[in-house]
Amino acid sequence: MSALRRRVARFALIFALAFLGLELLLRAFQPGALQYFRNLKLLHVYHPEYLVGLEANADYYLRHNTGLWEGRFTTNSLGYRASPEPDPALPQLACQGDSLVMGFGVSDDETFCAQLNGVELGGRRHQAINLGVDAFGTEGNYYRLNEAARRLPNLKVALFFVSPNDFTLPQALRDRGTLADDEISLLREQDPRFRKFFQTQFELTRYSITLHTLSVALQQTRINVALARADAAAALVDAGWLAPAAGDPPPRGLVRYVREAFFRPPPEQQCGPGAAGPAGAAPPSAFVCPLPPPAAFVCEPREPAAASLAPLPELTARYYERMIALSKQRNFRLVPVFLPVQTEELYCEMNGRYSRFSDHILRAKKFFEERGVRTLDLRSYSRDLCGEPIPDGKGGVRPSRIEDYIIQGDGHLTQAGNNWAARILRSELAKLY
Repeated sequence: MSALRRRVARFALIFALAFLGLELLLRAFQPGALQYFRNLKLLHVYHPEYLVGLEANADYYLRHNTGLWEGRFTTNSLGYRASPEPDPALPQLACQGDSLVMGFGVSDDETFCAQLNGVELGGRRHQAINLGVDAFGTEGNYYRLNEAARRLPNLKVALFFVSPNDFTLPQALRDRGTLADDEISLLREQDPRFRKFFQTQFELTRYSITLHTLSVALQQTRINVALARADAAAALVDAGWLAPAAGDPPPRGLVRYVREAFFRPPPEQQCGPGAAGPAGAAPPSAFVCPLPPPAAFVCEPREPAAASLAPLPELTARYYERMIALSKQRNFRLVPVFLPVQTEELYCEMNGRYSRFSDHILRAKKFFEERGVRTLDLRSYSRDLCGEPIPDGKGGVRPSRIEDYIIQGDGHLTQAGNNWAARILRSELAKLY
């Protein structure tokens, strides 16, 4: 063996021993900072059709790495979260969607789908089955629903929650290189090597804590770099030194920026008796609801005509058609649901105005209703997210505001948000029967 080969072999041996040592060390000590990501990884399994599903009979306690939320996460024998085992004697109602439906942010029994279990439709009690998996686009939703239609013996209703991430994103995110889920699905569809590569890296990072840790570190670094760039760009726009991207609010100007950022924090908006609104608003003794939209939010006086918006992307329309055909073939009712969850959208709707974040609703709603599929548009219920009595943490109650229903910095529903979603879904479903 040549000297070069001996050096290569020695290096390979040292690397292998170091890797094995780190693997054993991580398994032995299980650092708390990594536990959330590790449990989250183990909760998921590779699926040949929709890439990522949930492990069957799982039982994990997830505590978000930044402390935003925590809760128990279990699945049944089919890999459906917080769902009963399907009973052939009972009709089933399925909730299909992404992480919002799956219920990131709360424990099992607090998800809105779990709260629908036992709902009476047409005089019969239904089992609620949660098919949600995080990061699903339209293609993944179709294949997950198609599989469930074969597994569930008596599927009668499928609530399909259309996500704003499926086929549309704000231009500012696109400018930073972010793509909608359906655009990513299309790129994957055109790459014959993708599935094999994805399966390999998925299984390796699921088995090896070291590889998974490196993968998480890389992802977090990319996110932090992107956030740092976005924060720097926003500061420059506010300072008047950089032109805003298309769709961004106008800059506040250097003097106002410095004053608000360094000398006087912007006043917090309150909702409730004694709250002080913006200039010209009701006196402090009044109950300030609806909450006025923050200055940075862009609310339009009315929604545009659906016909004026771009048609759905080809991949999205293709899988919507397949969902409709599947519902007819398997004899269940497909109900597309539009649940507003983006903060700007909620503020605008609460005040009887329109946010362009709702454009995806108009586009998808038009597509389904032109094909005779009745939808549930829940935007009008945004007005409920102000003034509801909730615990104040001091033994009393206080009026609620939008931020009590959405996990700030995360975008998922809180326990109060899931309660709200379950309540309005029960009300609207009753109208369908």
